[in-house]
Amino acid sequence: MAGGGRPAADLLVALVAAPLLVALGLLLQSNLRGGDWSLDPRRRWHVLGLGLGLLCVSVVACCYVTRRLGACAWEARLRRAAQEAAAAAAAAGGSQLQLAAREDPPPSYEAAAASCDAPPPYCALVRWARPAPDPPPTNVKAPV
Repeated sequence: MAGGGRPAADLLVALVAAPLLVALGLLLQSNLRGGDWSLDPRRRWHVLGLGLGLLCVSVVACCYVTRRLGACAWEARLRRAAQEAAAAAAAAGGSQLQLAAREDPPPSYEAAAASCDAPPPYCALVRWARPAPDPPPTNVKAPV
């Protein structure tokens, strides 16, 4: 899951989350420094709301970043379960799953080139790629 593909979404998350976190943090700090906030119920709700907002935005931003980096905690468990299922299917005779679950590196160029036959001549490929010409029309009329 790591890699490119959505640079606009990444930029949008950075441009929205960073200023929002800074603004919420500054508002929370100003509410906490402006006297004893715990005595006034209205200020307590403001501090609670700003704190929860700061927590939610930071959790969402962290989840997005870890998802984009492929470092999710649940992803390793899913990958391990898929490998175990592929191994069980390979033991039962599933060749497609066995190929997908292999951790071996691909063969080298020399090994792949040594096992291949010589390619067909060019004229055979051209003949194969061109469609066959249509047969000439016959002037035989069908009996009525």
